[in-house]
Amino acid sequence: MSIMEMKNKKGISPIIATVLLIVIAIALFLIIFLWVRSFQGERIEKFGVPIENACPNIQLEINFIGTQLQIENNGNVHVHKIQIFEITNTGTTKLQDVTIDLRSGETYPNPISITTCWAPDRIKIIPILLGITEGGAQEEYICENKVIVVSCPSPS
Repeated sequence: MSIMEMKNKKGISPIIATVLLIVIAIALFLIIFLWVRSFQGERIEKFGVPIENACPNIQLEINFIGTQLQIENNGNVHVHKIQIFEITNTGTTKLQDVTIDLRSGETYPNPISITTCWAPDRIKIIPILLGITEGGAQEEYICENKVIVVSCPSPS
């Protein structure tokens, strides 16, 4: 090809090329941003703050009366549910989830029967709070850092 023929060829103007590069960069940014955002869970709040900040305020008092588990809420956070696990020499077994809806200062009126628990085994209790998502839906939050472990009673 001669120099004259090359001068007559037309390509994309620099302005159009720049605009296309900007549009491609913005599209890539949006795709990556939405992809990364999909890994984040929706934030749950209680009292207008992240629900994990309410977990340290949980103070459950757990007592055995025979084979009955009595629960009292001495903290200032409403506890929605509890998960109950039995800890033995062979491992940990989930016994049950109990909806207790226990407000501050209340004692759960129905003692929970735990007939499989005898010393030296222990019971692990994990409180669950109920919070509000950013979308307005109620969602449960397990307070893993507020685990309560109590010793099982000796067999009588």
